[in-house]
Amino acid sequence: GACRVIGREVAKRLASDGANLILISRTKKELKETHDVINTFSNSSSYFVLDISDNGAVKKAYETIINKYGKIDCLVNNAGVQAPIGPFSKTNLDEWKKNFEINLFGTVNCSFAFLKNMIKRREGKIVNMSGGGSTSLRPNFSAYAVSKTAIVRFTETLAEEVKAFNIDVNSVAPGAVNT
Repeated sequence: GACRVIGREVAKRLASDGANLILISRTKKELKETHDVINTFSNSSSYFVLDISDNGAVKKAYETIINKYGKIDCLVNNAGVQAPIGPFSKTNLDEWKKNFEINLFGTVNCSFAFLKNMIKRREGKIVNMSGGGSTSLRPNFSAYAVSKTAIVRFTETLAEEVKAFNIDVNSVAPGAVNT
């Protein structure tokens, strides 16, 4: 989720602090734009076009990244969608499930893939974006609210499981943005 408002700002901040980044998104044009922006801070970053809801594709990307870079110090799971929007009783359940595939299972897929390397090295950080759907009721945004609430509980559970490996896992609700 490195292409749009929150992802791009996180990438810019990390790059300006000297981090080498590996940007991931489904949208190549926007991904390239973000990559060009962060290259003004650091030209040792790269990007991958990837649908994080596809676990097989995430595994392949992980292997490529680890073979090239050897490690990942911090994973930021920022990808997310809000749709479907509207009363639950009128919701398209396929869209509802797609929301979970991206918001929750995309976060799970990436965490699962990269956590192995962090455990082996006994260090790392994972930051999961939980969003406003986890902080209060969101009528007409049931899939978003439930998936983001699930991310919070996943984050809490994972944090407890990996703390002995010196791995920090946190969730952040960055607030509303106009995207």
